[in-house]
Amino acid sequence: MVLLQACEAPPVTDTTTSATRAAASLERDREAVRSLAGVYDVGYTAVVSSLGTAEAASAMTREARAREAVLLAEDTPASITLVHLLLVGDPPAVAKHWTQAWTPNPETALVFEPDGRWGTTSVSRGEGPTAVWRVRVAEADERPAFDLLGSWAHGGAQNAEGEEARSRWASAAWTPRPADTRGGLGVGADAGWSAATMLRVGPEGWAVTADGQDAGGAAVVRTAVFRRLEGAEADALRDAATRWWQRRDVFWSRVRRWWTGAASEGFAVRVP
Repeated sequence: MVLLQACEAPPVTDTTTSATRAAASLERDREAVRSLAGVYDVGYTAVVSSLGTAEAASAMTREARAREAVLLAEDTPASITLVHLLLVGDPPAVAKHWTQAWTPNPETALVFEPDGRWGTTSVSRGEGPTAVWRVRVAEADERPAFDLLGSWAHGGAQNAEGEEARSRWASAAWTPRPADTRGGLGVGADAGWSAATMLRVGPEGWAVTADGQDAGGAAVVRTAVFRRLEGAEADALRDAATRWWQRRDVFWSRVRRWWTGAASEGFAVRVP
């Protein structure tokens, strides 16, 4: 700490410095979340291996591709919500796919219980300027699929393929969750599954990987790679998705608020 005694100015307090660092870190996190919006060619992959061998993994690989528009549905100090819209055909037919809602330093998070019911748990604020972010993934009908807790890190780290990641978000621990069917791929269909999650944002898009285990003990790796589309095609797809969403935004915002209330009280989930 530097004291400017010659000017008789008050010392800079640790509290002020910490608050400034925290505010700057939080805004950088917000920019990373907002950067997930765009128009993408998406590849969904699920690999399930009960034996942990390459042969078994290859035999149980499921893949799907799609075009998606990821639109910024809400951006407030309390949360940032992104809605995923499927784009099928030319001209594109639009369908709601799933939603991700990001909340910094939440008080609670959903916990998936073995009996198929959701409970809530208190969330502790981490030390230092780094925020704890809760991302709530919701199904097409805005029913919560699962909550994840983790933190953002920013910088030029590279993955195993040498691709740069401008920002990375990682869940703090393995998280129990019900069956996951996004992208048309069923994961954990018998009794749900647990996984740790990593999201990486790079120059050409972003990717998210969930690495875990289902209730039967099979290893599960689920990946979604979002390759950003540019140019006239992307503009036309974005315009079609935006027009579709503007006619439905108010309705789905009300549905999301209803589910938020239901989630705070706990609700049952039927696992197929």
